Amino acid sequence: MKRNTNSEKPIVFLSHSSKDKNRLIALKGLLEDRFRGAAQFFLSSDGESLPLGKNWVSEISDALAKAKLMFLFLSENSVNSRWVHFEAGYAYANRIDVVPVCLPGLDLDDVGAPLHLLQGFNLHSASTLSNLVEKCNKVCGLDMDKVFSISDFNSVFGPSELQAEAYFGQWTVGVSELELVGEPALPASTDFNAVGELEKVYLRHGEHPTCTRYSETNRQLESVGVFFKQSERDEPGAYRVEATFSPELLHLHAAIFDEWYRSRGHTYDLRARIWFTPDVAGIYERHKLTTKLYRSDIEVAVAGQLKLKEFTFVVSRDSGRPLLHFGYCGNLTQLPLRDVLGILFQRGVLLYQ
Repeated sequence: MKRNTNSEKPIVFLSHSSKDKNRLIALKGLLEDRFRGAAQFFLSSDGESLPLGKNWVSEISDALAKAKLMFLFLSENSVNSRWVHFEAGYAYANRIDVVPVCLPGLDLDDVGAPLHLLQGFNLHSASTLSNLVEKCNKVCGLDMDKVFSISDFNSVFGPSELQAEAYFGQWTVGVSELELVGEPALPASTDFNAVGELEKVYLRHGEHPTCTRYSETNRQLESVGVFFKQSERDEPGAYRVEATFSPELLHLHAAIFDEWYRSRGHTYDLRARIWFTPDVAGIYERHKLTTKLYRSDIEVAVAGQLKLKEFTFVVSRDSGRPLLHFGYCGNLTQLPLRDVLGILFQRGVLLYQ
């Protein structure tokens, strides 16, 4: 099979801040291994894309002119960089696909105009690495494998500071979100304002929610890493409360929600569900699952439940994805969920595809 020369390969331009060069050099190497020479990845700071003695402005301009696709890697170092904005503007004006990609530590929702007007994504987990390959395949007419492992992700970014202090620890990258859901039924005359109560707890902790919204039928509260909603059901006095947390920042909200739940002596139950990222698969057949957990600290309990110390939970699936669910009673700060996930991943009950 004839091997393409660099001039024949589609060029993918990796725009970035020089302060992020170590991570981008590692990422370029990961992509080159995956594409096996089918595409050329141009990175100005790697010492290879720009040969010694070459005029770097001319070489960058030439690469930009020939590129079919630009990934605009954004971080605290680059999001306000004039040079990065110049590269993006040049590429966009020349009808090159420009895709903003937020590195760990920066969220796309926090990126201002004009970059947030472009369709991009957060590169915060192993599963989101596939977006890079999927876009390259589409633009360059290729068909490379899109699946990456957690070790691939960590080989580029390592355990981030957020991951180290996060509620789920090193298992954070495999978690998509945690949900709390409840449907309290109260006397029709009850003045039920869960959002207002929760906002007061945030303020007592010196935290200010980014916004609250009120309408006739529902109330909402948002803060960084959490969305909370209270809505009315059809019956008088019947409500639904829902909270969704990002796993990276759950540790900032756990104590606040525990205090809120206990503050009025809540008598209604909340169900908790942990959703995993699309690249996480699970073992569900009871005989296989119990075999995986044999002689571990997780015990088999009644009614399909599992148990670690006094904490009981269930592993199931929904829409083909693994799901871990349990009852919540104001004790997020006390639950051994990091240990549970550690055992489930280490024993192969949960595994990366």
